[in-house]
Amino acid sequence: MSIEKEQFEDIKNELVTLSKEYMAEEQIKKFTSHIDEKLDNFEPTIMVYGTYNAGKSTLINAIFGKEEMAKTGDAPETSEISQYTYNGYTIYDTPGIHAPQVHQKVTDEHLSKCELILFVLNSDGSFEDRYIYEKISEIVQLNKPILIVVNNKSNIEKNSVDEKQLMDKVSANLIKVGDDKDIEKIESKVSICMVNAKTALKAKLKNSKLLLESSNIMQVQNEMDTLLASAGHTEVINALNIFISEFIGDVLTYIDEKIDNPEMKKTQELITYLEKMKQKAEVELKNIVIESTTIITANLLELMLGGDKSSIEAMIQKTTDEVMERINYKFKQIHEELKNKVDEFKVEFEELTIESANINISDSDNPKGVASGTNSNNKEIVKAVSGAVITTIPKIPVLAPLVPFLGPISIIVGLISVFFGGSDEARRQAQAELDAKRQQHLSAKNRTDEFGINYKNNLIQNVDTNLDETFTTLIQNFIIFASKLTSENSKLLQDKKKLQNILNRL
Repeated sequence: MSIEKEQFEDIKNELVTLSKEYMAEEQIKKFTSHIDEKLDNFEPTIMVYGTYNAGKSTLINAIFGKEEMAKTGDAPETSEISQYTYNGYTIYDTPGIHAPQVHQKVTDEHLSKCELILFVLNSDGSFEDRYIYEKISEIVQLNKPILIVVNNKSNIEKNSVDEKQLMDKVSANLIKVGDDKDIEKIESKVSICMVNAKTALKAKLKNSKLLLESSNIMQVQNEMDTLLASAGHTEVINALNIFISEFIGDVLTYIDEKIDNPEMKKTQELITYLEKMKQKAEVELKNIVIESTTIITANLLELMLGGDKSSIEAMIQKTTDEVMERINYKFKQIHEELKNKVDEFKVEFEELTIESANINISDSDNPKGVASGTNSNNKEIVKAVSGAVITTIPKIPVLAPLVPFLGPISIIVGLISVFFGGSDEARRQAQAELDAKRQQHLSAKNRTDEFGINYKNNLIQNVDTNLDETFTTLIQNFIIFASKLTSENSKLLQDKKKLQNILNRL
């Protein structure tokens, strides 16, 4: 579910009230400060990320053309986040991946706040490390636009065979990790370029066009400008949703830790896991929707200008079939993970129940002096108690395949009829006139954009419906199940329910 900018203020206030008993004052202050900052300036921000020795600060200096604007050095000396203004946008310089753990924590926290990521690699060898590409894949899964910049510390000549081989290697490493993590066509979700940051800074300081061109810094800046221009409020809202969801997840985890009843604690931990899993699945599924909508609208504009109605219908049907296949496959993965998690929960919960039943029997039903044969009766009692509880554990809902919907096709077919209109002869005459005018392109684009909006909304509605059918009933059943367990933690559970309701609104 998507919410509007104005609703974030209410959500912030609710969370501050709910989290005061569980989170440190400094944590709440950081949370509210970021929300307020984003609401005041509802524009995308850039984060410069990567290994600490890759040349992030040198790159920032080169972008601005100012020496030592950002502090350079070989060691991660501080956990501070430096802030600069670039063409009206905010750019942040952060500690690197290799930084000490306390600095890395600061970087990870800031990652959830920024919309665009400038990820810097070192051509000297760090680009071969798998964990770097795993971090890039995590950013891609968060639906954050990312530009990978390979800092040419090796002074590889521009447009040379060596440059091509290195860039191909970076792409191959990225694709391998993307395939391992089931991120389809990860290479299409990132931009990659190489730059010599030192040469670029030198070129700007000396105003040398030749050095500037050889450094390739202008490609980096052009790519940045393109990403910023294409990014809008959707990316900001997406980043805010992720940031708020992570904060709620931290509060939920703390509440789970405070629950004293073992069975209740185990059940609440599962509920929290299911809530987080639902949020993660929603991000991944909507990434598929956004990517598919981009592809189909680009193809549609080209076909509409060509005027081939049958080709348009065939392309829409083919793309719709492909995206539904991807969504169905993702839901099968989700269902399998749910099944494994609930099966694991049943085993662990049964062990807790048996242990609890044994304790209760030894305390109240087996006083000193009873016959030794009573032990077998006790085992039967334990087995009966355990079995009675396990049979009440909620079951995974039956997974039904998503059915491709034809609504978007009928919408665009109607628009096509309006666009082409009349008889073949009249259409050809009208088309000939439109060919000489720019209005043809504008008319086609307007209709393509309208179709894209309807297509995306239909897909997202489909995804939301199936996510609710997959998760909502299951989570609610576990909440009901938990309410039947003995516990003195009613206040904790009430607060947890309120937090889960806020998660469902994001």
